[in-house]
Amino acid sequence: MLAGCAATPPHPSSQLHTATPSASASPTATTRPALADVVVTTHSIGDVRLGQPVPADDAATAIVRWDATACVSEGGLTEGEPYAGLWVADFPPVTAGGAGAFILVTSDGTRDAPVDYIGVRTASAVHTSPGITVGSSLDALKAAYPSGFTQTAHGPNGADVYVVGDASGVIAFDVSAPYPDDPSGWATSDLDKVIGMNIYVPTPGAQIVPNFGTTNSGFCPD
Repeated sequence: MLAGCAATPPHPSSQLHTATPSASASPTATTRPALADVVVTTHSIGDVRLGQPVPADDAATAIVRWDATACVSEGGLTEGEPYAGLWVADFPPVTAGGAGAFILVTSDGTRDAPVDYIGVRTASAVHTSPGITVGSSLDALKAAYPSGFTQTAHGPNGADVYVVGDASGVIAFDVSAPYPDDPSGWATSDLDKVIGMNIYVPTPGAQIVPNFGTTNSGFCPD
């Protein structure tokens, strides 16, 4: 789902540190994986890795496609400007409103730059290795990572964050929590659920905070 656009990055840039590219090798795919086979790690989604450009996969096998005008309509940006486009999931929409399963943002907002943010904020079959998806319960999240979390933080805007990973890459799970000033902000049935998975290299020494409810919470720049 795309939010309003402007000329600043849509990821939590105060928490983001540029990834260092690392070499990886994988077998050549012949068909696009099913959405249920797309796995998120602290460094990647599918065959796309932080710190590297999106692989030049065949259109029949790629899990993402470049949408050059994804953020044009609401921010005064024009096609070709940084952050006017996004890498979007190349799968059918996962909601009736047409939302895709995930997006990628590059380091300078252009097509061929290294990926420095992966956002999974719509419920789908995309999952972490232990099986956590957007929509998983907080109890399931804690059970999936029994060794605990590298950071946790309470947010003031209806979400807490639970972080796995290290200085080379994290998954920051936003989890729905009561709004301090609006107890009815979330329906009871929607509390304590994973509402987003944000994958990036954190800025050294910076506290990771929930992305939900901030000016960076849209897929397009605000």
